Amino acid sequence: ERATKAKIESEIANLDKVLEPNDTLFIYISSHGTPPVPTPSGGDERKMSIVAYDSGPLTSSMDRTGGALTIQRTSVSDKLVQRLAQRTSAMTRVIIDTCYSGEILRDMSNVGSAYQDKMNGGGFEKASVSESSWTGASYTSKAIAFVDDGNSSVGQASKTSEQVTRRNYSFITATSPGELSWGPPSTVGTFPDPTSQSELLRGSFFTQSFIAYLKQFSGDVPRAFEEARIFTSKMVQQGPKQSQNPRRFTTIPADIDNLSKH
Repeated sequence: ERATKAKIESEIANLDKVLEPNDTLFIYISSHGTPPVPTPSGGDERKMSIVAYDSGPLTSSMDRTGGALTIQRTSVSDKLVQRLAQRTSAMTRVIIDTCYSGEILRDMSNVGSAYQDKMNGGGFEKASVSESSWTGASYTSKAIAFVDDGNSSVGQASKTSEQVTRRNYSFITATSPGELSWGPPSTVGTFPDPTSQSELLRGSFFTQSFIAYLKQFSGDVPRAFEEARIFTSKMVQQGPKQSQNPRRFTTIPADIDNLSKH
């Protein structure tokens, strides 16, 4: 079934209607993504846009701003996902694998450091390092890029994000701010499973390796995420010779952050 803008928004609305406080909410989004679009006042209208099957169309006559606004108008707003994720639930997990998905977590601690510090007696989990990534020729990324029309002063990116302080909340993005999400070359389409060299994976480096490590570690999210983060960074550095660092913000205590249990 084609994931059109209307269908995606309808599914989000349906979830919003039926979600109860004792429910567990799991959101996974894999699509193309675009950079934030500034507003005349200087803030970001969206941290990013989630591109749908029918988003666009883009034409060769469009400049960078025109193309960005067209995609913004015809894509799914990240605000819809954020509003749903902020609903009261027993546990909420959000995973977004798109280019520029890390913009959603801009200025937020990688693992909810203040909360983890309080819950874990001062023990921190290893944090990701923010790096930058840009388009390469041979490897596939999930970005929609625009040619610069020379107007780089439309607005400044927002510098603030609300820190999530409630319990049992996890938000994972495939990238850090400003980065692309990569996969193998389109001519190959697969890459070795890091947990089983005899197997091949198809899709993005992060999502597929994260799933593989979740299986290996029996649902242990912190361990699986860290291994997938390292693997993704290594593959992108060796392949397209760029940088990609997945990020994780969580207020779920490490001892219960396990998909096989919760």
